[in-house]
Amino acid sequence: MTTFRCSELVELFQDEAVDVRTASLTALSDSYASDLGILPAILKSWDRFRADKAFADFAMLSYIPTEADLVPEVCERAAKMVEGRPLTDPFTRAAGKLIEQQMQLPAAALHPHMPLLYETVSKSKIFFRVDLGVQAQRIELLGLTADQIAAHLDSAIAASIANDKDDTARTKAIISLEALRRQHPLYIDLGVALAGPPKEGGPAWSSFCVTLQSLIQFSQSGLEEHIGYLLLDHREFVYSLAVEAIVRCGTPAAANQLLTRFEDANSRAQHWIARGLQRVRGEGVAARIAELEASDAHLKTSLVIAQLKQLDSGHQRLGEQLATQSSLPTGSAPLIELSQRMFPKSNSQVQAALDRLLKVASSGANPAEKTASAQKREAIRDALRRQLRDGE
Repeated sequence: MTTFRCSELVELFQDEAVDVRTASLTALSDSYASDLGILPAILKSWDRFRADKAFADFAMLSYIPTEADLVPEVCERAAKMVEGRPLTDPFTRAAGKLIEQQMQLPAAALHPHMPLLYETVSKSKIFFRVDLGVQAQRIELLGLTADQIAAHLDSAIAASIANDKDDTARTKAIISLEALRRQHPLYIDLGVALAGPPKEGGPAWSSFCVTLQSLIQFSQSGLEEHIGYLLLDHREFVYSLAVEAIVRCGTPAAANQLLTRFEDANSRAQHWIARGLQRVRGEGVAARIAELEASDAHLKTSLVIAQLKQLDSGHQRLGEQLATQSSLPTGSAPLIELSQRMFPKSNSQVQAALDRLLKVASSGANPAEKTASAQKREAIRDALRRQLRDGE
Protein backbone atom coordinates (compact mmCIF):
# COMPACT_ATOMS: atom_id res chain seq x y z
CA MET A 1 0.00 0.00 0.00
CA THR A 2 2.92 2.32 -0.71
CA THR A 3 1.69 5.84 -1.60
CA PHE A 4 4.98 7.72 -2.24
CA ARG A 5 4.83 9.41 -5.69
CA CYS A 6 1.93 7.18 -6.78
CA SER A 7 -0.06 9.91 -8.51
CA GLU A 8 2.95 10.84 -10.65
CA LEU A 9 3.41 7.22 -11.69
CA VAL A 10 -0.27 6.95 -12.62
CA GLU A 11 0.04 10.03 -14.84
CA LEU A 12 2.77 8.24 -16.78
CA PHE A 13 0.24 5.67 -18.02
CA GLN A 14 -0.34 8.24 -20.78
CA ASP A 15 3.35 8.53 -21.69
CA GLU A 16 4.18 7.89 -25.34
CA ALA A 17 6.84 5.29 -24.48
CA VAL A 18 5.52 1.81 -23.72
CA ASP A 19 8.57 1.06 -21.54
CA VAL A 20 7.80 4.06 -19.34
CA ARG A 21 4.12 3.12 -19.07
CA THR A 22 5.04 -0.46 -18.23
CA ALA A 23 7.69 0.48 -15.67
CA SER A 24 5.35 2.88 -13.90
CA LEU A 25 2.59 0.27 -13.65
CA THR A 26 5.04 -2.41 -12.54
CA ALA A 27 6.34 -0.13 -9.79
CA LEU A 28 2.82 0.41 -8.51
CA SER A 29 1.87 -3.26 -8.73
CA ASP A 30 5.06 -4.54 -7.09
CA SER A 31 4.58 -2.18 -4.14
CA TYR A 32 0.89 -3.08 -3.65
CA ALA A 33 -0.04 0.57 -4.22
CA SER A 34 -3.59 1.21 -2.99
CA ASP A 35 -4.48 4.22 -5.15
CA LEU A 36 -7.95 3.49 -6.54
CA GLY A 37 -7.16 5.70 -9.53
CA ILE A 38 -4.81 3.04 -10.91
CA LEU A 39 -7.40 0.78 -12.56
CA PRO A 40 -9.37 3.62 -14.22
CA ALA A 41 -6.04 4.97 -15.51
CA ILE A 42 -5.18 1.53 -16.92
CA LEU A 43 -8.51 1.42 -18.77
CA LYS A 44 -7.94 4.94 -20.07
CA SER A 45 -4.52 3.90 -21.35
CA TRP A 46 -6.08 0.86 -23.03
CA ASP A 47 -8.57 3.13 -24.77
CA ARG A 48 -5.73 5.24 -26.13
CA PHE A 49 -3.05 2.65 -26.94
CA ARG A 50 -5.09 -0.63 -27.09
CA ALA A 51 -5.04 -3.30 -24.41
CA ASP A 52 -2.37 -5.31 -26.20
CA LYS A 53 -0.06 -2.31 -26.68
CA ALA A 54 -0.52 -0.10 -23.62
CA PHE A 55 1.60 -2.17 -21.23
CA ALA A 56 4.09 -4.95 -21.87
CA ASP A 57 3.71 -8.06 -19.69
CA PHE A 58 0.34 -6.92 -18.29
CA ALA A 59 -0.66 -10.53 -17.63
CA MET A 60 2.41 -10.94 -15.40
CA LEU A 61 1.28 -8.33 -12.87
CA SER A 62 0.61 -9.64 -9.39
CA TYR A 63 -1.62 -6.89 -8.01
CA ILE A 64 -3.96 -4.18 -9.26
CA PRO A 65 -6.11 -2.29 -6.72
CA THR A 66 -9.79 -2.26 -7.58
CA GLU A 67 -13.19 -1.29 -6.20
CA ALA A 68 -16.66 -2.79 -6.41
CA ASP A 69 -18.13 0.04 -8.49
CA LEU A 70 -15.83 -0.91 -11.37
CA VAL A 71 -16.85 -4.59 -11.53
CA PRO A 72 -19.65 -4.08 -14.12
CA GLU A 73 -17.36 -2.13 -16.46
CA VAL A 74 -14.52 -4.62 -15.95
CA CYS A 75 -16.79 -7.56 -16.77
CA GLU A 76 -18.17 -5.84 -19.87
CA ARG A 77 -14.68 -5.06 -21.15
CA ALA A 78 -13.34 -8.52 -20.39
CA ALA A 79 -16.24 -10.23 -22.16
CA LYS A 80 -15.61 -8.19 -25.31
CA MET A 81 -11.84 -8.73 -25.15
CA VAL A 82 -12.04 -12.54 -25.13
CA GLU A 83 -14.72 -12.85 -27.81
CA GLY A 84 -13.40 -14.87 -30.74
CA ARG A 85 -9.79 -14.79 -29.51
CA PRO A 86 -7.50 -17.70 -28.52
CA LEU A 87 -6.12 -18.10 -25.01
CA THR A 88 -2.68 -16.89 -26.06
CA ASP A 89 -3.93 -13.62 -27.52
CA PRO A 90 -2.68 -10.57 -25.54
CA PHE A 91 -6.25 -9.24 -25.33
CA THR A 92 -7.44 -12.52 -23.82
CA ARG A 93 -4.61 -12.70 -21.32
CA ALA A 94 -5.17 -9.09 -20.26
CA ALA A 95 -8.87 -9.84 -19.74
CA GLY A 96 -7.97 -12.84 -17.60
CA LYS A 97 -5.76 -10.72 -15.36
CA LEU A 98 -8.45 -8.05 -15.11
CA ILE A 99 -11.12 -10.45 -13.81
CA GLU A 100 -8.65 -12.32 -11.61
CA GLN A 101 -7.85 -9.10 -9.75
CA GLN A 102 -11.51 -8.51 -8.86
CA MET A 103 -11.34 -11.54 -6.57
CA GLN A 104 -9.31 -9.57 -4.03
CA LEU A 105 -12.39 -7.49 -3.18
CA PRO A 106 -14.02 -8.21 0.19
CA ALA A 107 -16.78 -10.82 0.00
CA ALA A 108 -19.44 -8.25 0.90
CA ALA A 109 -18.37 -6.11 -2.07
CA LEU A 110 -18.33 -9.06 -4.49
CA HIS A 111 -21.69 -10.46 -3.41
CA PRO A 112 -23.96 -8.22 -5.55
CA HIS A 113 -21.85 -8.88 -8.65
CA MET A 114 -21.68 -12.68 -8.51
CA PRO A 115 -24.29 -13.33 -11.26
CA LEU A 116 -22.39 -11.03 -13.63
CA LEU A 117 -19.07 -12.65 -12.70
CA TYR A 118 -20.47 -16.15 -13.35
CA GLU A 119 -21.67 -14.99 -16.77
CA THR A 120 -18.33 -13.40 -17.63
CA VAL A 121 -16.19 -16.31 -16.46
CA SER A 122 -18.24 -18.71 -18.59
CA LYS A 123 -17.12 -16.93 -21.78
CA SER A 124 -13.51 -18.14 -21.86
CA LYS A 125 -11.15 -20.70 -20.36
CA ILE A 126 -8.69 -17.87 -19.68
CA PHE A 127 -10.59 -17.27 -16.45
CA PHE A 128 -9.44 -20.62 -15.02
CA ARG A 129 -7.81 -18.89 -12.04
CA VAL A 130 -11.11 -17.31 -11.04
CA ASP A 131 -12.62 -19.84 -8.62
CA LEU A 132 -16.12 -18.54 -8.04
CA GLY A 133 -16.83 -21.54 -5.83
CA VAL A 134 -14.30 -20.16 -3.35
CA GLN A 135 -15.90 -16.72 -3.65
CA ALA A 136 -19.27 -18.29 -2.82
CA GLN A 137 -17.72 -19.82 0.31
CA ARG A 138 -16.41 -16.40 1.32
CA ILE A 139 -19.89 -14.96 0.93
CA GLU A 140 -21.42 -17.76 3.03
CA LEU A 141 -19.20 -16.73 5.95
CA LEU A 142 -20.63 -13.21 5.96
CA GLY A 143 -23.60 -14.14 8.12
CA LEU A 144 -21.71 -16.18 10.72
CA THR A 145 -20.68 -15.18 14.23
CA ALA A 146 -17.03 -14.95 15.22
CA ASP A 147 -17.23 -18.26 17.11
CA GLN A 148 -18.78 -20.01 14.12
CA ILE A 149 -16.06 -18.73 11.78
CA ALA A 150 -13.39 -19.70 14.31
CA ALA A 151 -14.80 -23.23 14.34
CA HIS A 152 -14.50 -23.35 10.53
CA LEU A 153 -10.90 -22.16 10.84
CA ASP A 154 -9.98 -24.75 13.48
CA SER A 155 -11.51 -27.63 11.52
CA ALA A 156 -9.76 -26.52 8.32
CA ILE A 157 -6.38 -26.35 10.06
CA ALA A 158 -6.95 -29.80 11.59
CA ALA A 159 -7.81 -31.20 8.15
CA SER A 160 -4.71 -29.67 6.57
CA ILE A 161 -2.52 -31.16 9.31
CA ALA A 162 -4.06 -34.59 8.75
CA ASN A 163 -3.43 -34.29 5.00
CA ASP A 164 -0.90 -31.70 3.89
CA LYS A 165 -2.00 -32.25 0.27
CA ASP A 166 -5.55 -31.11 1.03
CA ASP A 167 -5.75 -27.85 -0.90
CA THR A 168 -9.46 -27.53 -0.11
CA ALA A 169 -8.78 -27.47 3.64
CA ARG A 170 -5.96 -24.98 3.19
CA THR A 171 -8.18 -22.66 1.16
CA LYS A 172 -10.96 -22.98 3.73
CA ALA A 173 -8.53 -21.99 6.49
CA ILE A 174 -7.35 -18.94 4.57
CA ILE A 175 -10.83 -17.64 3.78
CA SER A 176 -11.99 -18.33 7.34
CA LEU A 177 -9.16 -16.27 8.78
CA GLU A 178 -9.91 -13.53 6.26
CA ALA A 179 -13.55 -13.49 7.41
CA LEU A 180 -12.50 -13.22 11.05
CA ARG A 181 -10.12 -10.36 10.30
CA ARG A 182 -12.58 -8.40 8.18
CA GLN A 183 -15.79 -9.04 10.13
CA HIS A 184 -14.54 -9.48 13.69
CA PRO A 185 -11.17 -7.70 13.83
CA LEU A 186 -10.90 -7.78 17.63
CA TYR A 187 -11.56 -11.51 17.91
CA ILE A 188 -8.07 -12.76 17.05
CA ASP A 189 -4.56 -11.55 17.87
CA LEU A 190 -2.38 -12.26 14.85
CA GLY A 191 0.71 -11.23 16.79
CA VAL A 192 0.34 -14.39 18.88
CA ALA A 193 0.15 -16.58 15.78
CA LEU A 194 3.33 -14.95 14.43
CA ALA A 195 5.30 -15.24 17.68
CA GLY A 196 8.21 -17.62 17.64
CA PRO A 197 7.97 -18.67 14.90
CA PRO A 198 7.06 -22.28 15.83
CA LYS A 199 8.78 -25.46 14.76
CA GLU A 200 7.48 -27.02 11.57
CA GLY A 201 4.49 -29.32 11.94
CA GLY A 202 1.50 -29.23 14.23
CA PRO A 203 -1.35 -26.75 14.79
CA ALA A 204 0.89 -23.81 15.75
CA TRP A 205 2.92 -24.13 12.56
CA SER A 206 -0.21 -24.39 10.39
CA SER A 207 -1.72 -21.34 12.09
CA PHE A 208 1.53 -19.48 11.51
CA CYS A 209 1.54 -20.32 7.77
CA VAL A 210 -2.11 -19.37 7.31
CA THR A 211 -1.52 -16.10 9.18
CA LEU A 212 1.41 -15.15 6.95
CA GLN A 213 -0.57 -15.87 3.80
CA SER A 214 -3.48 -13.83 5.15
CA LEU A 215 -1.19 -10.88 5.79
CA ILE A 216 0.12 -11.13 2.24
CA GLN A 217 -3.46 -11.23 1.02
CA PHE A 218 -4.32 -7.98 2.82
CA SER A 219 -2.26 -6.02 5.30
CA GLN A 220 -2.86 -5.00 8.89
CA SER A 221 -1.08 -2.07 10.48
CA GLY A 222 0.55 -2.56 13.85
CA LEU A 223 2.10 -5.93 13.05
CA GLU A 224 5.23 -4.66 11.29
CA GLU A 225 7.53 -5.44 14.22
CA HIS A 226 6.12 -8.95 14.60
CA ILE A 227 6.72 -9.61 10.91
CA GLY A 228 10.11 -7.91 10.97
CA TYR A 229 11.33 -10.31 13.66
CA LEU A 230 10.77 -13.17 11.19
CA LEU A 231 13.45 -11.70 8.92
CA LEU A 232 16.01 -13.04 11.39
CA ASP A 233 14.75 -16.62 11.18
CA HIS A 234 17.23 -19.12 9.72
CA ARG A 235 14.65 -20.66 7.36
CA GLU A 236 14.35 -19.14 3.90
CA PHE A 237 10.70 -20.20 3.79
CA VAL A 238 9.99 -17.95 6.77
CA TYR A 239 12.02 -14.84 5.97
CA SER A 240 11.10 -14.79 2.27
CA LEU A 241 7.39 -14.77 3.09
CA ALA A 242 8.01 -12.21 5.82
CA VAL A 243 9.51 -9.88 3.21
CA GLU A 244 6.38 -10.25 1.08
CA ALA A 245 4.12 -9.54 4.06
CA ILE A 246 6.15 -6.43 4.92
CA VAL A 247 5.98 -5.20 1.33
CA ARG A 248 2.21 -5.74 1.51
CA CYS A 249 2.09 -3.39 4.51
CA GLY A 250 3.94 -0.69 2.61
CA THR A 251 4.02 1.62 5.64
CA PRO A 252 6.98 3.66 6.92
CA ALA A 253 7.13 1.21 9.84
CA ALA A 254 7.38 -1.68 7.36
CA ALA A 255 10.24 -0.04 5.48
CA ASN A 256 11.94 0.61 8.80
CA GLN A 257 11.81 -3.11 9.65
CA LEU A 258 13.57 -4.01 6.40
CA LEU A 259 16.24 -1.40 7.07
CA THR A 260 16.87 -2.13 10.73
CA ARG A 261 16.87 -5.94 10.41
CA PHE A 262 19.23 -5.98 7.42
CA GLU A 263 22.51 -5.98 9.36
CA ASP A 264 21.56 -8.88 11.64
CA ALA A 265 19.93 -11.03 8.95
CA ASN A 266 21.87 -13.87 7.34
CA SER A 267 23.43 -13.27 3.93
CA ARG A 268 20.68 -15.03 2.00
CA ALA A 269 18.00 -13.11 3.90
CA GLN A 270 19.80 -9.86 3.09
CA HIS A 271 19.23 -10.52 -0.60
CA TRP A 272 15.52 -11.02 0.06
CA ILE A 273 15.42 -7.83 2.14
CA ALA A 274 17.14 -5.90 -0.65
CA ARG A 275 14.44 -7.06 -3.07
CA GLY A 276 11.85 -5.93 -0.54
CA LEU A 277 13.47 -2.50 -0.36
CA GLN A 278 13.08 -2.24 -4.14
CA ARG A 279 9.32 -2.41 -3.64
CA VAL A 280 8.57 -0.35 -0.51
CA ARG A 281 8.96 3.31 -1.43
CA GLY A 282 9.06 6.16 1.07
CA GLU A 283 10.58 9.56 1.56
CA GLY A 284 14.08 9.27 3.05
CA VAL A 285 14.29 5.50 2.59
CA ALA A 286 16.80 5.75 -0.28
CA ALA A 287 19.33 7.63 1.88
CA ARG A 288 19.10 4.92 4.54
CA ILE A 289 19.56 2.16 1.96
CA ALA A 290 22.78 3.88 0.86
CA GLU A 291 24.16 3.35 4.38
CA LEU A 292 23.69 -0.43 4.29
CA GLU A 293 26.82 -2.51 3.75
CA ALA A 294 26.72 -5.19 1.07
CA SER A 295 28.65 -8.43 1.51
CA ASP A 296 29.00 -9.11 -2.24
CA ALA A 297 28.75 -7.36 -5.60
CA HIS A 298 25.34 -8.82 -6.44
CA LEU A 299 23.88 -7.52 -3.19
CA LYS A 300 25.50 -4.13 -3.78
CA THR A 301 23.80 -3.89 -7.17
CA SER A 302 20.50 -4.92 -5.65
CA LEU A 303 20.77 -2.14 -3.06
CA VAL A 304 21.64 0.43 -5.73
CA ILE A 305 18.55 -0.64 -7.69
CA ALA A 306 16.54 -0.30 -4.48
CA GLN A 307 17.74 3.30 -4.18
CA LEU A 308 16.84 4.00 -7.79
CA LYS A 309 13.38 2.44 -7.40
CA GLN A 310 12.65 4.72 -4.46
CA LEU A 311 12.27 7.48 -7.07
CA ASP A 312 13.27 9.95 -4.36
CA SER A 313 14.53 13.12 -6.02
CA GLY A 314 15.76 14.28 -2.61
CA HIS A 315 18.32 11.46 -2.37
CA GLN A 316 21.64 13.33 -2.53
CA ARG A 317 23.87 10.27 -2.99
CA LEU A 318 22.08 8.58 -5.89
CA GLY A 319 24.48 9.86 -8.55
CA GLU A 320 27.43 8.63 -6.50
CA GLN A 321 25.78 5.22 -6.01
CA LEU A 322 24.91 4.83 -9.70
CA ALA A 323 28.53 5.63 -10.58
CA THR A 324 29.59 2.39 -8.85
CA GLN A 325 27.70 0.34 -11.44
CA SER A 326 29.07 -0.35 -14.92
CA SER A 327 25.67 -1.75 -15.86
CA LEU A 328 22.37 -2.84 -14.36
CA PRO A 329 20.79 -6.31 -14.74
CA THR A 330 19.13 -7.40 -17.96
CA GLY A 331 15.71 -5.83 -18.42
CA SER A 332 16.59 -2.61 -16.55
CA ALA A 333 16.06 -0.27 -19.51
CA PRO A 334 12.38 0.50 -18.69
CA LEU A 335 13.31 1.32 -15.07
CA ILE A 336 16.08 3.65 -16.26
CA GLU A 337 13.73 5.40 -18.70
CA LEU A 338 11.15 5.80 -15.93
CA SER A 339 13.81 7.25 -13.64
CA GLN A 340 14.80 9.76 -16.30
CA ARG A 341 11.19 11.01 -16.24
CA MET A 342 10.92 11.04 -12.44
CA PHE A 343 14.20 12.71 -11.51
CA PRO A 344 14.68 16.43 -12.26
CA LYS A 345 16.70 17.34 -15.34
CA SER A 346 18.64 19.78 -13.18
CA ASN A 347 20.28 16.87 -11.38
CA SER A 348 22.97 16.49 -14.00
CA GLN A 349 24.96 13.86 -12.08
CA VAL A 350 22.01 11.49 -11.84
CA GLN A 351 20.83 12.14 -15.41
CA ALA A 352 24.34 11.55 -16.78
CA ALA A 353 24.57 8.26 -14.91
CA LEU A 354 21.15 7.22 -16.17
CA ASP A 355 22.09 8.09 -19.76
CA ARG A 356 25.24 5.98 -19.50
CA LEU A 357 23.41 3.00 -17.98
CA LEU A 358 20.60 3.24 -20.52
CA LYS A 359 23.06 3.05 -23.40
CA VAL A 360 24.55 -0.11 -21.93
CA ALA A 361 21.12 -1.62 -21.22
CA SER A 362 19.75 -0.72 -24.66
CA SER A 363 22.71 -2.24 -26.47
CA GLY A 364 21.73 -5.68 -25.20
CA ALA A 365 17.99 -5.25 -24.90
CA ASN A 366 15.58 -7.30 -26.96
CA PRO A 367 12.00 -8.57 -26.54
CA ALA A 368 13.18 -12.00 -25.40
CA GLU A 369 15.17 -10.45 -22.56
CA LYS A 370 12.17 -8.39 -21.45
CA THR A 371 9.98 -11.48 -21.43
CA ALA A 372 12.62 -13.41 -19.48
CA SER A 373 12.77 -10.64 -16.89
CA ALA A 374 8.98 -10.68 -16.44
CA GLN A 375 8.96 -14.48 -16.24
CA LYS A 376 11.66 -14.34 -13.58
CA ARG A 377 9.51 -12.00 -11.46
CA GLU A 378 6.54 -14.32 -11.84
CA ALA A 379 8.71 -17.36 -11.02
CA ILE A 380 9.78 -15.74 -7.74
CA ARG A 381 6.16 -15.12 -6.81
CA ASP A 382 5.17 -18.69 -7.76
CA ALA A 383 8.03 -20.00 -5.62
CA LEU A 384 6.68 -18.02 -2.67
CA ARG A 385 3.23 -19.50 -3.17
CA ARG A 386 4.64 -23.03 -3.40
CA GLN A 387 6.76 -22.50 -0.29
CA LEU A 388 3.73 -21.47 1.69
CA ARG A 389 1.66 -24.39 0.39
CA ASP A 390 4.41 -26.95 1.02
CA GLY A 391 5.26 -25.45 4.39
CA GLU A 392 1.82 -26.21 5.69
